[in-house]
Amino acid sequence: MRSNPFSESVKRNFRYLMDEYGFRVTSEGYSPRTMGNSALVLESARVGVEIVLDRGRVIIALGPRAQPKGTWYEFTEAVRHFAPEIGEDYFRPHDDPDQRARVEAQVARLAGLMRCYCGPMLRGDFSMWERTRKSTAAAWPG
Repeated sequence: MRSNPFSESVKRNFRYLMDEYGFRVTSEGYSPRTMGNSALVLESARVGVEIVLDRGRVIIALGPRAQPKGTWYEFTEAVRHFAPEIGEDYFRPHDDPDQRARVEAQVARLAGLMRCYCGPMLRGDFSMWERTRKSTAAAWPG
């Protein structure tokens, strides 16, 4: 099997998910012919995290394992919930001509954000989303 730099970067930078929260890699895919697109799924007993490299951008979703992946929460929305002061630019790749360095920087930055802001979700507490849905529904009746 060919080496997957993205996968290795995710495993290194998100190591705390395994060490502190009991996650393990349950799925891993790599397409070197399609711009190096890759995907990893890490799961604990209650939570799933999908980390995808798509055309040079790292995208993360997380949610209860009991729910289909398509209904998991976008990581950017989770961080905005806990830290609304963090701007959209923080999630975008930096302009670096070295593709590998650009992806590594994204993975490291996003791993730090997840560690800092998403502890409740990583432990399986998604109650904030229900509160957010209720307050949004109250603000937009109809």
